[in-house]
Amino acid sequence: MPGGTTPGARDAHVLYFIDNALGSFFAAQLPAFRQGLGEFTAAYTKANGADVPFSSAPEPQQIAFLKQVETTPFFLAMRRLTVLGLLALPKY
Repeated sequence: MPGGTTPGARDAHVLYFIDNALGSFFAAQLPAFRQGLGEFTAAYTKANGADVPFSSAPEPQQIAFLKQVETTPFFLAMRRLTVLGLLALPKY
């Protein structure tokens, strides 16, 4: 969830929440998460080449790719954890 006039997932440090979730209450999903991340990376590389990773790609290219994978189990899990991270208590 991008920021703008209001804070987004990066501003809320959702990455730390996801890391903690995968090490605790979401730990059973860690193997599937790792597999999904590998599949996501492989699909992105196949579609766009290995020169520029997804994280460094231009925003329009990222959005176009995310629209292609938005129904995959990995994307759905990431979206769920991102929303949970935005809504969680700040201590998490």
